[in-house]
Amino acid sequence: MDRAQAELVAHCIADQDHRIIACDDAYCELIGLDRHEIVGLHPLDLTHPLDRDLNGVLLDGLASSGSAFSITKRYVRGDRGLIWVTNGVAPVRDGLGPERIAATSKRAASPVTRSALARNIAAARRLCLAFLMGKNLFGSELVSAPGAELLLQLYSAELEGQCLNGDDLAARVHLSGAATLRWLKLLVESGLVEVERAEPVAATASFRIAKRCEMMLDALIVAAKL
Repeated sequence: MDRAQAELVAHCIADQDHRIIACDDAYCELIGLDRHEIVGLHPLDLTHPLDRDLNGVLLDGLASSGSAFSITKRYVRGDRGLIWVTNGVAPVRDGLGPERIAATSKRAASPVTRSALARNIAAARRLCLAFLMGKNLFGSELVSAPGAELLLQLYSAELEGQCLNGDDLAARVHLSGAATLRWLKLLVESGLVEVERAEPVAATASFRIAKRCEMMLDALIVAAKL
C-alpha cells in the first residue's frame, strides 16, 4: 500500500444495535462502497467470515460492560477484495441521547509474512497451471480432479485477497456451471469451503476456502517444498 493509503484513518458511528448510522468519506473509500450502501449495515456484515466470531465477542463485551477494544481483522470490500485493518471501537456518551458506538479504522499489514505469502501464491499458481496443462495435453477425461482444483483456486484467491463466485470458479477450472456447483456443495458439506454470508450454494454466491483447509494447504506446500 502507498503511504497515503497506509495513513488513511476512517470513521463510522453505530447505534445501540450496532447498525452503522454514519460514516465519513475515508470509510467509504476503505470499504469500497457508497455511503448509502454502508448505512444500516452491521459491522460484521463487512467483516471476513473467519474474523466475525472474535469481533462479535468483543462487541458483546462492549455492549455489556462498555469496554472499548481494538481488533485487527479483514474487511470484505465492495469489489469482493480483502483489506486488513486495525479498528479501535469505543462507546460514545454525550448525555443528550442514546449511547452510540464510534469506530476508527486504519489499514494494517497482513500478519502473513511477505516471503511466505509470495511462496504460497507461486506454489498455488504452479499447481493450477499444471492441471490446466495436463488437460490440454492429455484431455480432461484423463487429467481431472475438480475438488482439488477448486480448493487450489480458492486457496490462491484467498492469499491474493480475492473472492470468487460459482461462475468465476467454473470458468477457472473449465467445468460446467452445474458440475461446479455439485462439487462446491460437497466441499461446503465437508467443511473445506465456506459460502459468504451463509448464502445458498449458487452460481452467484461467493465462496472462500475454510481456515482449516487453508492451514492444511499451507503445511502441504511447506512440507512438499513446492
